[in-house]
Amino acid sequence: MTPAELASVLADAAPAPVDVRLAADPSRADFVCAAALRARVPDRRRFAERLAELLLGCDEVAEVRVAGPGFLDIRVTDAALVRAADSLLDRAPAVAQVGPVGAWAALAREAGPDVALLVRALDPGADPARVDRERVLRRTQDNPVFRVLHAYAHAALIERSPSPPDRGAQTARRPVRVRVAEVAGPACDTRFRTGRRLSGLADAFLALVARADAAPLAAPVRAALGRDLGRLGIEPPHRI
Repeated sequence: MTPAELASVLADAAPAPVDVRLAADPSRADFVCAAALRARVPDRRRFAERLAELLLGCDEVAEVRVAGPGFLDIRVTDAALVRAADSLLDRAPAVAQVGPVGAWAALAREAGPDVALLVRALDPGADPARVDRERVLRRTQDNPVFRVLHAYAHAALIERSPSPPDRGAQTARRPVRVRVAEVAGPACDTRFRTGRRLSGLADAFLALVARADAAPLAAPVRAALGRDLGRLGIEPPHRI
């Protein structure tokens, strides 16, 4: 299930808008929800337990734990993650017609529009006049712009290449699968969250590449990165 699908299960029961997010600690949960903490109810923890019961009624939810005063730690099934990834593969990413404006237009002229759009997404608080032009164009792993584009291009390369034997590193791959599922939901996020997703998924995927465990996830990762890049108005690079 995607975060949006999990939120929709809770929407009727929660009096405030429900926001389901990626868990900061993947060893504890896939996603987290703090809807109970925003509810005006006498006992937030008991209310959280009611929300947990609703989620546990879904076939694709494996486990829900109530933490602290009312946080929900949610673990979905492997089948849910596979379905979310498959949903991305079924449609080609659309590239929004968005161009850098205002002060960002100057950076676009010097570094290219795609770089300017991606810098803005990865660091929404950045002052475009102070962005290090040399650094954002550097083709090195310490450049977050390059890491995102490199992750997409590398996933596309792996996808085009003969697949090596699957070594079965499911535990290592799960955090990447969860990040792919996060992207598979509706495009209703702010630029900040899109940039955070891109950076997190690129880093997680490149870590798998270093371990030679990335091949089974190349197609869904390429689709997920391509979808968020397209949301920003960036044409994903198949080679870099």
